[in-house]
Amino acid sequence: MTTTDSASETPPTATQTAIAFEQVRKEFGKGRDATLAVDDVDLAIGEREFVSLIGPSGCGKSTLLRLAADLIEPSGGSVLVKGKSPRQARLDRDYGFIFQAPTLFDWRTVWKNVALPLEIMRIPGMTKQKKQDEIERLLGMVGLDGFEKHRPYQLSGGMQQRVSLARALVFRPSILLMDEPFGALDEITRDRMNLELLRIWSETHTTILFVTHSIPEAVLLSGRVVVMTARPGRVQSVIPIDLPYPRTTEVEESTRYYELVTEVREALGEAMAGDA
Repeated sequence: MTTTDSASETPPTATQTAIAFEQVRKEFGKGRDATLAVDDVDLAIGEREFVSLIGPSGCGKSTLLRLAADLIEPSGGSVLVKGKSPRQARLDRDYGFIFQAPTLFDWRTVWKNVALPLEIMRIPGMTKQKKQDEIERLLGMVGLDGFEKHRPYQLSGGMQQRVSLARALVFRPSILLMDEPFGALDEITRDRMNLELLRIWSETHTTILFVTHSIPEAVLLSGRVVVMTARPGRVQSVIPIDLPYPRTTEVEESTRYYELVTEVREALGEAMAGDA
């Protein structure tokens, strides 16, 4: 398993909107049993941005990802992905979704798990040789050279998430929706995966919308951190993270890093206090 301490370059500045939530409202259930999950959410994520959503449990962070992914529909307002409906964006293969659990198939090898989207999708010009080249490239990118024939149960949790990441990238989506992908990992593995993700992001220039409960993780990874209130989830504040790229382990020891962690923590405290 290869590791790195930094991203290789700074991703270009965003020039267009990749995901737009406009006055979004989502309610589950009906009548007295209805639960308002998110309400009046206005948020735009630029192309090639890395934006993290953070807030108390149940505040609707994952709901926003699911709305963008066309897994559920808004009760009010609108969601646009690359200027089109989430359904059309799904049909156009504009995004990949990575869950907290790797959701791999135990009976398929690492290679075949990564290859699955290419088996399902009909991508013009994608020959058998191009598929093989792409899978090989991605396995190298995520540090899984030599593990092609292993099955998920033979891998650590961190390595399983690397497979999940490679599978999400194999059809080259321009957007990644990531729902606490490293939440179940131990702290050491999680730190390594964060740095790996930054490296891959810098190489692919993918837009990432990332859900986390970890304030340090959000600050390390993001260009902006969106702090949400308790349910119903609303945007409490958006905090720019002005740490330099590439992000390294040294960045986590800087005074500015700790200042930003404190700023996000205080904003989260205000969001929770406002709901009390």
